[in-house]
Amino acid sequence: MKHPHVTAKVQEEIDHVVGRNRSPCMQDRGHMPYMDAMIHEVQRFIDLIPNSLPHEVTCDVKFRNYLIPKCPQRVFWNF
Repeated sequence: MKHPHVTAKVQEEIDHVVGRNRSPCMQDRGHMPYMDAMIHEVQRFIDLIPNSLPHEVTCDVKFRNYLIPKCPQRVFWNF
């Protein structure tokens, strides 16, 4: 675990708002700003959708002095 202090702070916030006797609900989200910020930061940092999906052009394309030719085979771009 890279940031145990963040995990501890999120758990502390969950325990304070939700407690240990019930499951969290959507109404709890507004009362947990640190957890909400942490979730947004994780979503910003990781790829939720794979970038290695096939890409292809339907006609020759010139982009910034590069020619991307129409090609019958698919190209996989990994960013």
